[in-house]
Amino acid sequence: APPPPGVVPQAARCGPPNNSSLTGSSSTQCERPPRVGRGGLEVRKMPHPNEKQPLMEKPVMSVFTPGVRRRMNVIPMVVLAFVPWFVFNFLSFLFAFEAFHYHSQYVIIVFCLATLVWIGLLGFAYLSAKHDLDPMWLKTAVIMFGMAIFGGAFLGYYTYTNYSKIFFSNQDLLSYPNVNPFLQRGADLIDAGRVNFAEGTHLDFDRSWHFKDRSLWCVIPIVSNDPKQPDTGSYDFWAVGKECCSISSSDFRCGDFQDPNARSGMRALDDVDQQMYLLAVQQAETLYDVVASNPVFFYWTKDPLNEVKTYLTTGKEVFTLGLVASLFVSFLIVTLVSCCFACIGRRPGTRPDKTPSLI
Repeated sequence: APPPPGVVPQAARCGPPNNSSLTGSSSTQCERPPRVGRGGLEVRKMPHPNEKQPLMEKPVMSVFTPGVRRRMNVIPMVVLAFVPWFVFNFLSFLFAFEAFHYHSQYVIIVFCLATLVWIGLLGFAYLSAKHDLDPMWLKTAVIMFGMAIFGGAFLGYYTYTNYSKIFFSNQDLLSYPNVNPFLQRGADLIDAGRVNFAEGTHLDFDRSWHFKDRSLWCVIPIVSNDPKQPDTGSYDFWAVGKECCSISSSDFRCGDFQDPNARSGMRALDDVDQQMYLLAVQQAETLYDVVASNPVFFYWTKDPLNEVKTYLTTGKEVFTLGLVASLFVSFLIVTLVSCCFACIGRRPGTRPDKTPSLI
């Protein structure tokens, strides 16, 4: 009986005898016996039209192969959930508090080293992607560590410039009690951080003024009960604030201006703010015909020490909020990426035979 279609007889697979002219011997060239599958049919491999070499007999297990998915490795999931979070908070802490205020050069060195490590990890992930197109935790790690390094440094620097810097800068300066603004010069208190003025000191609401440059910078002289001009001949002590006065008249509503017991000041130390307040004072000099030779600026308050501590407390609250938020974001990213990896290659209604591990 003729063989079934697709089955080639063994005799037909052998070539004609090969006579060697040198030895005088002959041999028969035969191929390797074919693989026979079910029903006695030969199993043949058909090359893909776009490939130079035939496909491998063993199928390539990839998450991009339909019906094939991989087991999720718990270890990289845990590492990516906590290590970038730790890096974020470590850099945020360094930039936000004492370390950056007193040793900023060392903090910057630590940041540069962390950035170099991240660049090396980025290069390693790029080279690995050339050889393996499957998604890996390494690629996710590059993204998460980059977010941790730059996000932590940004949040820490923001906290320092807006809160912690004010606290540490005022703590570095001196505290002066019982200061009479008509008997002492501003140059004598150039190193003052907190000042308690003498009894009877108040704000002169008849000589307040402002300067407008995008924001509204408000100033008002701090005077004593003496109706005369200052003995020094100069109005050197000024209470200041932003966006708390009228643009069309002499008006000041900054700090504890309504508290009759308030007669203290916390030093305004920001360089940009001081330049703007100085311009406002120069306008007040021209408008009211007064002199301010060495103006010193303060935020008018009842308790300057508590006011200073408030900035540090607020800075700690911002840091704590960033700590909690970064942990939530870290877990969210790991969860979403895990779900994406688990779903790649899954075909509805089928159960994969093999589930290689995703590392």
